[in-house]
Amino acid sequence: MLQDNGGRMRQVNIVDETGWSKSKVSMLLSDMEDDGLISKLRMGRENIVSLSGQEPEATRSALDDE
Repeated sequence: MLQDNGGRMRQVNIVDETGWSKSKVSMLLSDMEDDGLISKLRMGRENIVSLSGQEPEATRSALDDE
């Protein structure tokens, strides 16, 4: 789903598209983040979920490119 959406999605859109509960999506995404598959960025009251390597530029460390 993330690949089909340019590598990034709002977590609420994942909930809407899967029909799963917010807690189930949150738990699965946390497991995926622990495994290094995705990253979550908190923006205000929502999370932006990105595939690893697809994070918004402003969130990457300058050391990531070395």
